[in-house]
Amino acid sequence: MELKVWVEGIQRIVCGVTETTTCQDVVFALAHATGKVGRFTLIERWRNNERLLAPQEYPLKILMKWGEYSNDIQFILRRSDSSDNQKFLPPNSNIKSPNGNGQTTLNPNIQDKQNSPNRPNSTAFNNVNTSPSNPVGVVRGIQQSKTPDDSPASKDVPPYRDPPPPYRSPPPPQGVRKSPSRSRPRSHMSPVNEPDEERNPEAVSYNTQYRELVSLVNYQRDKLSSQQVDLIKYDAEIGYWENKGREQERQVELLQQQINSADSQLRISTEQVQALNYVEEESEIAKQNEKTLKSEIVLVRSKLANCETELLQCKNKIRKVMEDIHTEQRLLNGRQQENRQALERTMLAEMDGLQTQIQQAKHATEINHLTAENLKREVGVLETAIMEKKRQVERLVQEMKEANLQSLTGSVDELRHPLDGMCKAGSARRIIGSPRQLENAAPTNKNPHGVWV
Repeated sequence: MELKVWVEGIQRIVCGVTETTTCQDVVFALAHATGKVGRFTLIERWRNNERLLAPQEYPLKILMKWGEYSNDIQFILRRSDSSDNQKFLPPNSNIKSPNGNGQTTLNPNIQDKQNSPNRPNSTAFNNVNTSPSNPVGVVRGIQQSKTPDDSPASKDVPPYRDPPPPYRSPPPPQGVRKSPSRSRPRSHMSPVNEPDEERNPEAVSYNTQYRELVSLVNYQRDKLSSQQVDLIKYDAEIGYWENKGREQERQVELLQQQINSADSQLRISTEQVQALNYVEEESEIAKQNEKTLKSEIVLVRSKLANCETELLQCKNKIRKVMEDIHTEQRLLNGRQQENRQALERTMLAEMDGLQTQIQQAKHATEINHLTAENLKREVGVLETAIMEKKRQVERLVQEMKEANLQSLTGSVDELRHPLDGMCKAGSARRIIGSPRQLENAAPTNKNPHGVWV
């Protein structure tokens, strides 16, 4: 069976796990596959709760105990060296647990990240390697220990503690991520870790930056939670004072009703005194009642004044809180308005740039149209000039033809006489015409325009 274990933020798959496989066997296999040395602890995590597993416990039996919640269980391999943990503690490590009991816990992924700056991207066991791009490593060949089922190991699930929520730390940069098999040969026989001087300074700086960012995120988270608590407290106070104000208003109304009833009774008593002047005893009783009622009225009025002062104080507090809320809202609205105005300005600038480009393009197209029309006109003028030249050439050719015909219409005698004396004796070839007349082209059937010699 396969068992998934998270090692330094990377999920490893351990093959060949049975019911007799202990946590110690799993830790040995993972340490041998990753080439790590030191003290390690296998941790069981369910949601936000973690539990340290004993070396003699059986992971499969633990999963079987969880039943339908076994898919939510995560096993995490964590280095438990005390010296490394004390060395790489971040400054803001006091984080309150979710139950609010003030227990200080440290994020396990941050601690794993700090303890191993050069994290390998692949694990190898029994000559089985995975590619660096695959975050899941497979560990094969666990040596099964023949431990009987009635071993003295604890079979009950120990109590949980409340750690911070799970968080997977990001992988190191690509320039630092190197496989241990490429950088240096693995030596499983060495009982000590590599010295700190051999670590890559880029990885160390990356880890320091990461720790600073994590501490900043934790600080901001604590600050937000404290602000949320303050808001809840203020809301509770506001609700309390509003309820108290309503109760005081009801009390005031009751007192006013009592005052009205007392006034009505006083009027009735005075009327009775006026009607029954002859009854002195009743008048004295009525006077005493009047005095008591007046004293009660004075007391009620004093209570009313006290209630009004308390109500004014509550209203002042409410007004202050509302003013603070309004100021915060105004600040937020101002920031949003500034961002919106900046975005509008950028959009307007881009629109102006596009409009100028469109105007330039229109101007360029108009210029191109004008040049095209000018070229068309020039082409038309050139075509008319070419046609005129062609007509002139045709006229000249026709005139040359007529001149040739006129030059050849002379008498044959005129052509022969000048050449009779030039013939040599014994020559059978005779030249017809004078050599000067050869300048003119003589037309033939094949060449009506004449042949130039």
